Amino acid sequence: VPPYSFSVPPQLLPPGLVFNGSTGVLSGTPSVPGNYSFAVGVLDAQQNSASRTFFIEVSQATSTPTIQTPSPLPDATLG
Repeated sequence: VPPYSFSVPPQLLPPGLVFNGSTGVLSGTPSVPGNYSFAVGVLDAQQNSASRTFFIEVSQATSTPTIQTPSPLPDATLG
């Protein structure tokens, strides 16, 4: 149930990427090659929550991130 609030611990994102908790948009240009994993949490107006772990591999400092996750995302759970 909207509105939704998203969260990601910023220290887990690849350097150069930022996450907007209001929109759920991940943006920027990664600056350090490596493998990164982070969980994105979402909370709706009725306090239902869900989270999913994402993996990003940055092969070069100028590459575009690739996010891999099963689709569709699971239903939210209360609690």
